[in-house]
Amino acid sequence: MINEKVSVVIPYFNDSENIFNCLKSVLNQSFCVFEILVIDDCSDDSSVLISIINDINDTRIVYVRNEINMNGAYCRNRGIKLAKGDYIALLDADDSWTQDHIELSIKNIKTGDFLYSNKIEVFENKEEYIKVDNILDLKKQSDILLSYPPQTNSFFFKTMVRNYVLFDEKLKRHQDYQFLLDVIFENGIAVIYSDQFTSYYNIRGKNKNVIDYNSIFYFWNKNISLFNKADVKYKLWNIISGGCRDKRVSAINLMGNSFINDIFIDDKAFSLLKKIKNDCLLKLLINIYFFCFIDKFNKIIRVKKFR
Repeated sequence: MINEKVSVVIPYFNDSENIFNCLKSVLNQSFCVFEILVIDDCSDDSSVLISIINDINDTRIVYVRNEINMNGAYCRNRGIKLAKGDYIALLDADDSWTQDHIELSIKNIKTGDFLYSNKIEVFENKEEYIKVDNILDLKKQSDILLSYPPQTNSFFFKTMVRNYVLFDEKLKRHQDYQFLLDVIFENGIAVIYSDQFTSYYNIRGKNKNVIDYNSIFYFWNKNISLFNKADVKYKLWNIISGGCRDKRVSAINLMGNSFINDIFIDDKAFSLLKKIKNDCLLKLLINIYFFCFIDKFNKIIRVKKFR
């Protein structure tokens, strides 16, 4: 295990407030990582990032900047392709790991090729330990996305995985979901669940402006055949009702999405809602409708309470 080389890939975009703690959590690992690839997605604060990296002064940190702004999937792919280690670990620039994350990941991956683990959600200095699903306990492995899916910061895999699976660069949202599905269904990649809590997910630090509903619907449309229709409806209820409470998202625009129309084509009430032109009234009625919808379907879909 001592001779194993681990490359860490960190996509970065305007996160100078958090990147120092992120990098320190990697540099302070009990298992010494081989390299840290920071992929700067043409940030506005690149000069600040470079200054922070220079102050840390560790030759293992490799700085790479995109000439134009791409997205998180592109940045991860670029880092994964550049990685020189035996293993690759992913981490977001506003998140961090416990000191033993890499050590436990190498220990627990054993004969597997790809490992994921639990997460610790952080909000306003409060920590919530979230135990994600073990694919071995599920009737269908794809169902891992419908209750407690893993977060990208826990992904740890052999470098050879990149020869078979990369992130879908069309996706601004759910690219981690797509990557996980592709890994699960790719023949020859052994997936391991590790019951460890070593990845911190900073909810408050997330940039809500990056939410792209067309990307979300593209993902579910692409993978609809893997899931029960009622399950997908429940998932979309969370997406749509959340969007309708967001002043930046037009309920009318959401209703105009072709995939939304297809998935709810059998619901006459939904079709009626789409005909309403008043956006404020539509938001109100959509939320009322979906609360009724959940009451109708709660006996046939799997709903878990937040632990």
